[in-house]
Amino acid sequence: MNYKQYILDELDAQSLYYDPNANAYVKLTSDEELTEKELELLLKRIGYTKSMIEQKLNHIKNLLNLLTKHLIYTDYDKAEFVYSEVTAYDSFLPYTKSHRMALLLKIRFHIAKSQLDKIPPLLRQVKKLKKQFTPLEELLFEYLLGIQEMLQGDLESANTRLNHVIQNTPSLYGFEGEVYYHLSIVKTYLEEPSRAIYYGKKALDYLNQQYNYKRILHAQMSLAINCAYAKIYEDAAEYYDHLLRNAQLLNQQELIPHIYHNMGDLYFKMESYSMALAYFNMAANHFSKEDSQFGSCLFNLGLTELKLGKTEEARITFNRLYDVADKLKLENFKIYATYYHYYLTGDEEEAMRYLEEVLLPFTNSTPTEKTVNLIFSEMLVRYYKEKGDFEKAFSYITDEKYQ
Repeated sequence: MNYKQYILDELDAQSLYYDPNANAYVKLTSDEELTEKELELLLKRIGYTKSMIEQKLNHIKNLLNLLTKHLIYTDYDKAEFVYSEVTAYDSFLPYTKSHRMALLLKIRFHIAKSQLDKIPPLLRQVKKLKKQFTPLEELLFEYLLGIQEMLQGDLESANTRLNHVIQNTPSLYGFEGEVYYHLSIVKTYLEEPSRAIYYGKKALDYLNQQYNYKRILHAQMSLAINCAYAKIYEDAAEYYDHLLRNAQLLNQQELIPHIYHNMGDLYFKMESYSMALAYFNMAANHFSKEDSQFGSCLFNLGLTELKLGKTEEARITFNRLYDVADKLKLENFKIYATYYHYYLTGDEEEAMRYLEEVLLPFTNSTPTEKTVNLIFSEMLVRYYKEKGDFEKAFSYITDEKYQ
């Protein structure tokens, strides 16, 4: 606690007269230590006692411990209440050793609440205090920057930062599990499934030790997705089964449609189309709102219905997808639904023209549509091969197909 600066600022703020030549006041602006008696005298002048200050410091420490706990366990409603309590001490915190940690936890809170616009002012304050950081505070700051970079799509920088954090400390105020989880997510986006699985399992180990059930669900989801990507289908199915049971036990209703959707995707990859259809239907029925995830579910449902020869059901599904995409301005799904409208109404020439002139140029220019681009390119390859135009067919064989 910087008592000297606090007392000086309070004297000015309260417009209290003091003799700057008096011995106790001289010490306020020098390196000389105040005696306990002098400190009590000066605090009394501004309306405090040392025990009152210590009580306030202990209360702040307890609030920050509580905020840390709620953030670790994703109890964000409780975290919001504690956050508001912490902000009540904003004018006092700069005089305390807790100031740096309070700022770091505030940044973590705003990341959790997706309030990214509130982070830059806090970052500016933190950077002014960097020279005072302890080694652990420095690593926590690195971790927070890594999450921010991940959310902004700067995956290489996020990967470097998060790797640096895990290589330099075995503990991080209880955030260890989520550090490994976020590194697993970064590895997923970088298409490194084996590393994503490794870090996902490390995250699960830490989270199990904490009985951190909500975060365990997220780690299980990451592991299941990456096992499916790596074609370790049995492990993926097992993770999804655990995930579904845990989500139901914890009443995490918002996760359930996503789990069903991902299970449908898994069985589609395994070419178990009847199972995939069942899970995609369950997912579609469990979504509480129409959004891009719901659009993705309808798209996959329609593809599965086509695989099973259910053309009329597929036509209805893609018409529904078009309506949702049009309402929500989801350009990708609107384009896909339009293609299938032509295809399923028997207008093959128009469907292929649309595929060649509209759909593929869109997927080629959109990095997030890489997988879909492969699916539709293959359709055009088959079409031109059947017509005997092998040169045209060859032009649509992608590099990924060669690989």
